[in-house]
Amino acid sequence: RHQWIGEGTIGPEPFRGIMRDPRLAPVIKIIETPKGDDPIRHDRRMLRRLRAYARSGATVGPRKP
Repeated sequence: RHQWIGEGTIGPEPFRGIMRDPRLAPVIKIIETPKGDDPIRHDRRMLRRLRAYARSGATVGPRKP
């Protein structure tokens, strides 16, 4: 079942990592979230959240062993 970005089982940190990893910058991302009664409003809300994740904190890269 789909959830709002950062509010489901995965949580916000993996999304922050995806949005901040420079290796993934050129990769097109597709999101599937619940739409509710106003699909455009909900999509805009999720895009704002993803953009905020991209701006927050330091850039991440591959983990060191």
